[in-house]
Amino acid sequence: MLHRHITADVQAYLARFPSLLITGARQVGKSTLALSLGIDNYVTLDDIATYQSAKAESHC
Repeated sequence: MLHRHITADVQAYLARFPSLLITGARQVGKSTLALSLGIDNYVTLDDIATYQSAKAESHC
């Protein structure tokens, strides 16, 4: 697997904050990074139902 320089930063953020948004262009390794770190509550908004649920909850 490719070593990512951001890995240490992501781990530090996860230790301090309850949530983290990983965003970027398609096919750059966002999901691979999250899964390689063993993030328990990994959610992707690629699924339209998940996206719509998140969008509806953000309007509260």
